[in-house]
Amino acid sequence: MAVDPILPSEVPSSNDTVTEENKDNTVQILFVSIDSDEHGGNLPIPLPQEGSSSESYPTVYSVPPPSNLVVFFDWNQLGRPRLPSSVPFRIITQIYKVVMVDTIIDEGDSVSILSSTAWKALGSPFLLLEMRNLTGFDKGTNRPLGILPNVPITLRRKIIQMNVMVVQGPLDYNLLLGRDYIYCMGAIVSSLFRVMCFPHEGRVVKLIN
Repeated sequence: MAVDPILPSEVPSSNDTVTEENKDNTVQILFVSIDSDEHGGNLPIPLPQEGSSSESYPTVYSVPPPSNLVVFFDWNQLGRPRLPSSVPFRIITQIYKVVMVDTIIDEGDSVSILSSTAWKALGSPFLLLEMRNLTGFDKGTNRPLGILPNVPITLRRKIIQMNVMVVQGPLDYNLLLGRDYIYCMGAIVSSLFRVMCFPHEGRVVKLIN
């Protein structure tokens, strides 16, 4: 929750939202009383303001997430060691009864790709004809073997069915999940925080890479 550090001098405790007029523009501040039910019994957490004294501005509060369906990132954690940007976001999924190690999440790809090696490990199931060619960043093209339809992909007990493109060639992954998978999962992926979050059974599942 983003709260403007400029707070009104007098705020009625019964108001949740107040608007104060200043000389330049209008500042709207979201204010939640400490006895509000939205806290779930937890008090707000004070955040220090850099470059300002307590005399100039009152304390700004960060309210805990109102439900377990809220995703948030702690910028303080960015100071901890993490994987470099050159390392792909790898997870482990399951297709049918086969565990797919070396599964990569990549929002830069519009389609999801299954390697021909992994396709053969699934028993070489029937493929639909695909006339489109894949174009790489170097403008090189690759003709896919076909489309594997309605593939059940399982991640942390959440199963979605989607089409994946089967590609033959030297690949450094078994399964690449692109934006089509991210949209189907309703997921949020942060390569900066190395975190993937998605809703499942009334809660948010969080994977840390």
